[in-house]
Amino acid sequence: MDTPYLPSNQQLLKNAVGGLFMMILFTAIWATIAESIFAGGDYWVGAVFFTLLIAAFLLQYLKLNTALKAMAEGDSDAETGKEKARSKWFNLIFAAEGIAIFVANTVLLNTGHQNLFVPTFALIVGLHFFPLGLVFKRKFDYVVGLWTSLIAVWGLLTIIGHYPPAHASAWVCIGCSLATSAYAVKMIGDGKRAMKN
Repeated sequence: MDTPYLPSNQQLLKNAVGGLFMMILFTAIWATIAESIFAGGDYWVGAVFFTLLIAAFLLQYLKLNTALKAMAEGDSDAETGKEKARSKWFNLIFAAEGIAIFVANTVLLNTGHQNLFVPTFALIVGLHFFPLGLVFKRKFDYVVGLWTSLIAVWGLLTIIGHYPPAHASAWVCIGCSLATSAYAVKMIGDGKRAMKN
């Protein structure tokens, strides 16, 4: 019988730091798209909110990254075979996501449905969390994937139902920003727990 795989604290912290960096980046991207569409129509509330949130995430990222460097100096932890396999699957899933987005954009552009791109993009992003949850055995991936997919489907249905595409797309981006922000909070919590153990 196989024993369950338990990554070291250093690996857990490394995963948290890497995940937090990606969530900061994606939160900034989604929020920027939303605010460029709103163009001040939301009185810049979203811009201020997400700017403050991203600044707080960056401070936590710097703290966790500093702790990771100190941990790495004190304990050399070679990447295990299981971690290498997970990294390989992550790269494959990420590549498949990129290809799917490119294909979807090409199809929508050539069929005159470019107004559906943002929610379609969000749907692909939402769906990619499900195989990630399977690979990394993280239940939270399924929650974020479901939320993002539902927001994307809402966006598609409202645009198809003749709701202004720009407004629907902006709200989809806000929903995605909230999802990546929630994931950033989780990564911060994971990193702090790894530091304490």
